[in-house]
Amino acid sequence: MLLALGLVGLVLGIERIGALVSSGSAGAAALAVAIGLPFVGLVCLALFVRAANRSEHPLIHLNVLRDGTYAWSLVAFACLQFITLGLGYVLPTYAQMAMGHTSLVAGLAVLPAAVVGAAFAPLGGVILDHVGARVPIMTGAVVALVAAVLLALFGVGVNLFLLAAMYLLFMLGFGLAFANTQTHGMAHVAQHLTPDATAMMNTCQQFAGALSMTVLSTIVAVRQSGLTSGTAAFQHGTRSGSAGGLAVLAAVAVVVLVAEHMGLKKRD
Repeated sequence: MLLALGLVGLVLGIERIGALVSSGSAGAAALAVAIGLPFVGLVCLALFVRAANRSEHPLIHLNVLRDGTYAWSLVAFACLQFITLGLGYVLPTYAQMAMGHTSLVAGLAVLPAAVVGAAFAPLGGVILDHVGARVPIMTGAVVALVAAVLLALFGVGVNLFLLAAMYLLFMLGFGLAFANTQTHGMAHVAQHLTPDATAMMNTCQQFAGALSMTVLSTIVAVRQSGLTSGTAAFQHGTRSGSAGGLAVLAAVAVVVLVAEHMGLKKRD
């Protein structure tokens, strides 16, 4: 219960803060809720960690994080999920609201990237089986970072074809790295801690996805605030918000590369 309250409090708190910034004004009650939710979330998480460390049979054995390979792989795994869902929100939103394309065209533009990501996941597994974890994981992390930086620098302003091509490049790297990161991290966990490691991976994956959608939608909404949909000003606001979101995702991609390197370094 404490874990659930903590994660929900953080996500809702970020959403409320974004809503206040977008509105430009807030009453005392709304401000208190926006500040209080993330504070309560952090307190609940701290209490959960304390209870888990003191209990003989905790919900999740947190000492699984003492393994450096697993801990760094968990960070990279969650950050990759954050970026993927963030791009899945920002790019179609930008294509529709700023570029003026229909939802069908925006969906078709990102479809090839989804197919490539799905196709390269098993290929990455084959590479891992033959040459080890470093090649597919680091190749995927580097490719994903290059694509994320290209999107941050040029994504807002290019045509839809180039936008889709850069997204496809990212998903190629994602396909190589994502599943292999989980496999590599789990491979070094003690057998009796495997259920806890799996549960932590799944929890962080879901939380990263929810946090990504909240953060990215808030960034875009703040820039759209007070503008009428369909106007040139609204399109400009959407472009500005999308650019900010892509910059955040590129920064997270740097974290992915560092975390992947550290996770692999622990076993070199």
